Amino acid sequence: MAPIPVRISLLTLALFASVPISAAESNEIFFETKVRPLLAKHCYSCHSREEKVKGELLLDSRNGWQLGGTLGSAIVPGVPDQSPVIEAVRYQNADLEMPPMGKLPEQDIAILEEWVSRGAFDPRVDESVGKDRKEIDMAAGRKFWSFQPLQKPQVPGSPQTDWPRNSVDHFILAKLHQAGRSPTRDADPAILLRRLSYDLIGLPPTTKLVEQFTVAFTNDPDAAIRGAVDALLADPGFGEKWARHWLDLARYADSNGSSFNVVMRSVWRYRNWVIDSFNNNRPIDEFIRMQIAGDLLDWETQEQRDENFIATAYLMMGSKVLGLFDKNQLQMDVVDEQIDLIGRSLLGLTLGCARCHDHKFDPVPTADYYALAGIFTSTQTLNGRIKSPLDDESALTRRGLGPNGDERL
Repeated sequence: MAPIPVRISLLTLALFASVPISAAESNEIFFETKVRPLLAKHCYSCHSREEKVKGELLLDSRNGWQLGGTLGSAIVPGVPDQSPVIEAVRYQNADLEMPPMGKLPEQDIAILEEWVSRGAFDPRVDESVGKDRKEIDMAAGRKFWSFQPLQKPQVPGSPQTDWPRNSVDHFILAKLHQAGRSPTRDADPAILLRRLSYDLIGLPPTTKLVEQFTVAFTNDPDAAIRGAVDALLADPGFGEKWARHWLDLARYADSNGSSFNVVMRSVWRYRNWVIDSFNNNRPIDEFIRMQIAGDLLDWETQEQRDENFIATAYLMMGSKVLGLFDKNQLQMDVVDEQIDLIGRSLLGLTLGCARCHDHKFDPVPTADYYALAGIFTSTQTLNGRIKSPLDDESALTRRGLGPNGDERL
């Protein structure tokens, strides 16, 4: 009887017979016997189509890791040290440690390093990868209502003419009618003054002020309201009340926080500068410019020069990991915090997302983020290591106030 032909795979021959194989065949065997099982065991649960896709990264196909996720391509063939996957499994970056449940055994890490060094041979082809990934439409994003120029809307008309006193009242009345409601009665003078006082200075009016306002309101309501508002705006409590809101946005605190909670002994000067800015009616463009670039502004008097420097504490405050050993990363983390601050407090945008990828919602590309980062990396916020037993900690830059302040400092 003729022998039955047996089809023997290349992999079987390599495992059970001594036959010469090419480099390409060797890479295929290495991948199938060592790399694919390792990826399936440790990576597919978070980075495959069958399970879930975290960070937009797929590791169950060559197309997946070539396209990469939020950090870009996951593997640079032939260069393990530039491959994010290798960086992640080595656990050398606290922000990028994979698998998250624990570091792989050293022999498994060595397998992945060798695979990448060999050129990352991978026969798993999935042409559909990336076709369903949506690109960010910057043009469409710019059409969002908050990015449009301010317009003067048409004041809605109303058959009720005795209640509205200004154009804003017409809009309120239109919404009330739309909801089937009518305006309530006017507040009596004591309640009205109480509301004004809490709104503007955060404190109730005195009994004497209530009595005076009630008399004035009886004689001329509009004049009484104007007088009360002017008096409250001139009260020092106005700046104290309303500066709070900006200080919250500027993340004001008297210490750094984080791992090295160094006291910022002069930052109270910034708090007082903000309060004075509100009380002295400082123009908003000047208020913003001094905080972002006060050290670059012209000055005529020593007081102006000192105010300019004090205002820049806006960029200095905030929690910073001053004990980070990687000082290059620390610098970029500080820059990121400053960009995020400007985005949130001045633009109403979370710009920090664009550090790693084009913003998913707002029309902010990564290129814009790093254009801003280029400005802040040319600005000195950190002053190197502290010359003390805590030499791994970094100090913040300080400027001296008064005549020859920097020299005296």
